Amino acid sequence: MPTYCYKVDGTDEVVEEILSFAEKDERERNGKITLPDGRAATRDYGAEYDRSRQIKAAWPMFSRALAVHPNQIKEAKEYARHRGVDVDFDSRGHVKLDSPSHRRKYMKIRGVHDEDSFC
Repeated sequence: MPTYCYKVDGTDEVVEEILSFAEKDERERNGKITLPDGRAATRDYGAEYDRSRQIKAAWPMFSRALAVHPNQIKEAKEYARHRGVDVDFDSRGHVKLDSPSHRRKYMKIRGVHDEDSFC
């Protein structure tokens, strides 16, 4: 399923949503979406398609797609650090990614690949 990036209204926080095409069409209206935690967010195309690395506003981003359960934050940080990648999480377990290269490194140690990413 595709990954979509949304910037939380009133903040610089960017979150990733993995949605089927039908779910995206159902939840998104005029580029806006209500996140599961009730916050409103606007689609951030720059975070999705930052080929040139010139759009810096998307970083850092908090990824829900790479999130862990809040009870697993300590273990996930230790796992990443042991493999050479320092990461932080918010209280909900969403991982904070500082740049496209940081995201790529963390995805690699987690064993995932985003074919829709140009990062």
